[in-house]
Amino acid sequence: MRKQSEAQLSLPIPEAPVSSAKKSNNGSLYYGSNGFIVPEWGELVWQKQYDKLELYHHGLIEYARHELFQTICIPPKKYPSPPERDLQCFAHQMPERFPCFSMVHPIMTYPRASPAHPIVPEDREALPHHNPHFLDPDYFLKTIYPPFKKFFQAHLRAFIFEFPEHLPTSGMKPKLFTTKLENFAEKIPEEINIAVVLSHKDYFNKDYLEILKRPNLWHVFNVCPTMPEPLEQHIALAEQKEWLVLWAPQNEGKTEEHSQIKELLQTRKKEPCFIIVKNHPHCPAPTAIRELRKTLEHKL
Repeated sequence: MRKQSEAQLSLPIPEAPVSSAKKSNNGSLYYGSNGFIVPEWGELVWQKQYDKLELYHHGLIEYARHELFQTICIPPKKYPSPPERDLQCFAHQMPERFPCFSMVHPIMTYPRASPAHPIVPEDREALPHHNPHFLDPDYFLKTIYPPFKKFFQAHLRAFIFEFPEHLPTSGMKPKLFTTKLENFAEKIPEEINIAVVLSHKDYFNKDYLEILKRPNLWHVFNVCPTMPEPLEQHIALAEQKEWLVLWAPQNEGKTEEHSQIKELLQTRKKEPCFIIVKNHPHCPAPTAIRELRKTLEHKL
């Protein structure tokens, strides 16, 4: 990475007009990616070729102006405590009230750490061990939340808790999971929204649905082979004031996943819906969003 002065890295990007498509927002549909420091996006998003350091310092300015994006999810760092300088830097780049989400660190969502499923880098060389901070409300309120409250409150819509596919094999039975989730939700202030992503149908049960009656607890719709289809998830749920979809496409083009998301959104009334797309080497998030939007705009 080439060396550059802080002044060079902080230079503002020339103003660019926002398209009418972005302003209209397609009926309160907000599209965004899980992260933005992706030099490989190239001409799909960026005005010129940037390295990661340049994108860290001013990439969100271009991202927020791009007609594809109306929201974003900030992914976690290697370690649990989010650096204040990161949040301060990101908040400074975004327009006022640009809606954001934050994916919490695996220390909140992995019951166990192992070389195959590390929580922090050191776990790759360590023996499997219990994670004492799994759904620990005190740890969350003391370690994870304070930097967001200080620097990111105006943008943050919810923290996304994505529970892993290996949850069933980690010793976390569905009953124990819902007990821990309920205990966590009870101790989190109502102004903090928690968005839950499940990866296995065994956890999408009556006890879980009952906990979701809390106003600050959201269910995240997803397209996952071990979960009910998004429409089935919606039918089982009580109404939510805001919708959140997390999608991890594996290939470009029109897919069955497009159809599943379309069927879900056809049932939407006036609820705002945020669609967060994970980036994949074979399917960049900007390309996936563009293709999904083409499908939805002539179907909805």
